[in-house]
Amino acid sequence: MWEPSQYLQLKRRHFLQSSACGLGSIALQQLLSEESVAETSTVNAVDPLAVKTPHFKPRAKNVIFIFMSGGPSQMDLFDPKPKLQKLHGQPVPESFLKGINDSLIKSTAQVMASPRTFQKYGQSGMEFSDLLPHLGSCADDLCMIRTVHTDVSNHHPAQMLM
Repeated sequence: MWEPSQYLQLKRRHFLQSSACGLGSIALQQLLSEESVAETSTVNAVDPLAVKTPHFKPRAKNVIFIFMSGGPSQMDLFDPKPKLQKLHGQPVPESFLKGINDSLIKSTAQVMASPRTFQKYGQSGMEFSDLLPHLGSCADDLCMIRTVHTDVSNHHPAQMLM
């Protein structure tokens, strides 16, 4: 974990690499907008950074993007893993390690389940851990996206691939 004094020494390059997808996502957006056939040019010659009209009428009123780099694990907040609960404390099955070449995973590794307890909330049945007890009250007003996946086990490169 970083100490507050270390944030003062944060370099621009590290900031851009660590912020979600880094500078690549900013550049990709610009490249895609230049090549888009459907987009009509609405660039203001006086102020190119002025707000542009969207391609489609937005349906969402607000979007909250949570990228918790350094925050609690999503497995301890939003992502219950029942199979991990069953296998807790047992040696990691061979099938889990198949194709993974990681020097940090030893043959004596054991499965570790989340220490948190999960509960279903709202009509949607969205599950949250006991670390977020009040978030459950608005579960039916939230949209949980669980489609992001990577095969990389090393944390920082995996973040970049997400």
